[in-house]
Amino acid sequence: MKVILDYDDVLNECNEEAIRKLNKEYGYSYCLEDITNWGILENELDKRIPYFVQPKFVRNIPIREGARKLVCELLKRHCEIFIATSVPSQCAGVRIANIIRNFPEIDPGNILIGSRKDILVADILLDDCYFNIEHSNVRYPVLFRKPWNVQYTGVPAVSDYKEFLKLVDMLLDSKNKLNRFQNPNIFILVGPSASGKSTVVEMIKEAGYKVIDADQLVHDMQAQGGRLYRALLDWLGEEILLSSGELNRPKLGQLIFSNEEMRQRSAEIQGTIIREELAAQKDYLAKKEDVFFMDIPLLIENGYQDWFDQIWLVAVLPEIQCQRLMKRNHLSVEEAKLRIDSQMSLAEKMPYASLVLDNNGSLDDLKEKVKSAINDLTSSS
Repeated sequence: MKVILDYDDVLNECNEEAIRKLNKEYGYSYCLEDITNWGILENELDKRIPYFVQPKFVRNIPIREGARKLVCELLKRHCEIFIATSVPSQCAGVRIANIIRNFPEIDPGNILIGSRKDILVADILLDDCYFNIEHSNVRYPVLFRKPWNVQYTGVPAVSDYKEFLKLVDMLLDSKNKLNRFQNPNIFILVGPSASGKSTVVEMIKEAGYKVIDADQLVHDMQAQGGRLYRALLDWLGEEILLSSGELNRPKLGQLIFSNEEMRQRSAEIQGTIIREELAAQKDYLAKKEDVFFMDIPLLIENGYQDWFDQIWLVAVLPEIQCQRLMKRNHLSVEEAKLRIDSQMSLAEKMPYASLVLDNNGSLDDLKEKVKSAINDLTSSS
């Protein structure tokens, strides 16, 4: 969140210091409450106005009690802070030096000198001048209450820094809720068959994160009467069914992976339906979760990579993958290699990965890597 803070009379004691100087110089006894309007008052208090163009006076204006703490609290909330101030050209240098000295936490590049606050764009502006609030293009202009602006109503206003921080917290909370709806953190878990991806999925679930499982989605839709079941039946006929009426999955796999033409036709028929269902589940979960995962084996091949903030790749060497695939699916060497060759290679997937989980070692090794990745995710979310 971008926050613009006015300097004079918001972060410093400009008018208080001017009154102190005026009273000392002329023997008056004015106080801040006597300044009832912005600008010319047509009384003795106008004698303080020449001070505002004197570099020595500008240099020595003290900051307001709690101003430094305010800046630190805003930074803790990950706000980007800008200081906007209007001073005559002869005072610009000393004003910048004064800000840098008193607020070293603020980037000097975020010090804005000029009177045209109406052209500034940010999330919040805190200013004591009603004119600046009234003409602001900032999303939430907030009036800092002073004796010269108490007559103005109908705008957000605060009397002190504590009230301002409460307002900031409210706006941050509402913004976070909006971002949660619009921009949740969506992570994708990818990996070839027999890569150990299922183990990673279970660990992610145990850590409390929701996972949309594309394989399970496909399995459910290929169940008798499902959308994919009906589409495959229309395409390949009843020869792909068991006597029970369910799909003969081993036979279906052999047919689809037998040649490139069959694979492409399968992608055309099943791909559109799968994409629609995955998109619906993703959109539903995005409304409920700050962070969630999706498990999609053919992520890049099917063009899903733009859906996600991060891609976690479970990587395994082809020879190890082949051995695991043969053991798990009871395949021959030729059948296992055919499946591996039908998918994008590990080298082609690596450039898309935000995180690579190497699973060429033991199960314990993989678990340690996943545990570390989840801990990093928890600490940053």
